[in-house]
Amino acid sequence: MANYENHLKWGIISAVVVGLGVGWMGLSYPKYLPLVIATAAIASLAPDVDSNSSRPLQIIFQGAAFVIPPILIWRIRILHTTPEIAILSWLVMGAIVLYPMKWVFKKFTIHRGVFHSIPAAIIFGLICFLIARNEGMGRKLQLGLAIAGFSGYMTHLILDELWAVDFNGKKLKMKKSFGTAICLISPGIWNNIALYFTLFSISWLSIIEWYRLPLWPLFNPKQMAFISKAIDRLLTDWL
Repeated sequence: MANYENHLKWGIISAVVVGLGVGWMGLSYPKYLPLVIATAAIASLAPDVDSNSSRPLQIIFQGAAFVIPPILIWRIRILHTTPEIAILSWLVMGAIVLYPMKWVFKKFTIHRGVFHSIPAAIIFGLICFLIARNEGMGRKLQLGLAIAGFSGYMTHLILDELWAVDFNGKKLKMKKSFGTAICLISPGIWNNIALYFTLFSISWLSIIEWYRLPLWPLFNPKQMAFISKAIDRLLTDWL
């Protein structure tokens, strides 16, 4: 498989190409192109997050500990009522990402597992789409970042497959690792169930976000009163 240096080099090259393509399609203003390129570059390293000794694992979790907390704090009102609460929330969430979440991730993932697959690339792109939600930027940039995330991720998988082919002899030879990166399923039935459940859930959330639909159905007061009475009756009968 390709090493870290090759993934980094070709990931940056592909990220620039993807960024220019996103700009050409009119999905991003020039001032946001560095963000698009950075997203594609990070995505090109993301699949190796399942390798416990890899640099991408360290980079991605450290980056997530820095980036994810402010994204959540900005969206959850109670977490930014005062500057002190916002800072404390950032520190607590960052610590959770860096330690327990990272430990659990390393414990239950294997290299060349579900993260080296096409569904994982789609999931990564859709996560970029959801995280990029900002009324000031609009849906076009969200779509551009989704394309950047998916394309960068696929760059990594394609490189792994190319490195699994021996071009040195008279005939092309396939190494044992060939076919383990660009695939639709991974070893283990429960891994695949989790993979496709995640893909379905993220896809559904993305559809809701694209059409700005409510996450939960909206009921009028009469319907809410009826539902409340039904729940009360159910609890009374069973408790």
